[in-house]
Amino acid sequence: MWFIGQRVVCVNDRFPTHILEWTASLPRKGQVYTIRSIVSGPNLYSRKLTVGFHLNELRTIQDRLGFLARRFVPIFEHIDRARKTNLLELVRQVGDAAMKSVAEEIKRERSGNGDRAKC
Repeated sequence: MWFIGQRVVCVNDRFPTHILEWTASLPRKGQVYTIRSIVSGPNLYSRKLTVGFHLNELRTIQDRLGFLARRFVPIFEHIDRARKTNLLELVRQVGDAAMKSVAEEIKRERSGNGDRAKC
């Protein structure tokens, strides 16, 4: 799912204020980042084992602080969400135009066949 060099979008930039003791460089929601390395280790708050990233665009002190993977989505997923929203509207518009075009074609065929029958 994740790989080094992958472009990701931050979807959660809500950090506890005391994180500023470790770094002032924090990901911002909607911004695109590149995974430099993938690390696993204890979460600073829960102490549970988690997966995190070091990001090319944000350096932390000696790379001892990784940002939780769940704060990010791959860029294609982010784009796909926006596309799907716009796609539904586009499908509706194209569908309406296509239906009109098909109806006109059927009408032309029928009127053409009617002319032939009269001959």
